[in-house]
Amino acid sequence: MRSATAADAADGARLVIQTAPAFLPAVFGPLAPRLVARCFAGKGNLLSHEHAVILEQGGRVAGLALGYSHDEVRGQVAPVVRAFLGLVGAGVVGYIGRLLALRRYLANPEKGEYYLCNIAVYPEFQGQGGGALLLAEMDRRARAAGCSWIVLDAEQENESAIELYRRVGYGIARAVGPRRVAGKLFAAYRMRKKLGREIRVLCG
Repeated sequence: MRSATAADAADGARLVIQTAPAFLPAVFGPLAPRLVARCFAGKGNLLSHEHAVILEQGGRVAGLALGYSHDEVRGQVAPVVRAFLGLVGAGVVGYIGRLLALRRYLANPEKGEYYLCNIAVYPEFQGQGGGALLLAEMDRRARAAGCSWIVLDAEQENESAIELYRRVGYGIARAVGPRRVAGKLFAAYRMRKKLGREIRVLCG
């Protein structure tokens, strides 16, 4: 496990989009991979590598988790929008409705909350415990940020993910949406978990 860097932008973009394979392309169209890679390589925005950790296995990137606290991302939505405007140029008129929907949909964690924005493991590395390691690392980061709760959004139709989060202590707090983006409806559950003190077991 290590902190992500700007050099991880290509893997970062693929893994972030893997967590929202319908939503991000619906908002940003075919520019989604370029936009996420640009933001991941940059600083001071919601999708920056500054908020991410990378899981490696056998010298290869296996997975990613990206999260942040209320204080860490104050004012960091606008840079994502500006980066998109820089890519789309004069064609932005066709995306106005999508951008407005994005601003309503993006999480704005409350004081004391840590938002787990993205967590993904490449298919060839799944089923080997990598997801659990990433979840544990984000719990640790949330505690280090002084947060009492860790929260995430799970698509309502993704029953396997919802069950996984329930098993590690998350509960459904409320429904998010449904909201229509580019003609498609998106609905999620905001899930949250109370963070207790980290317990370390020393062996030997």
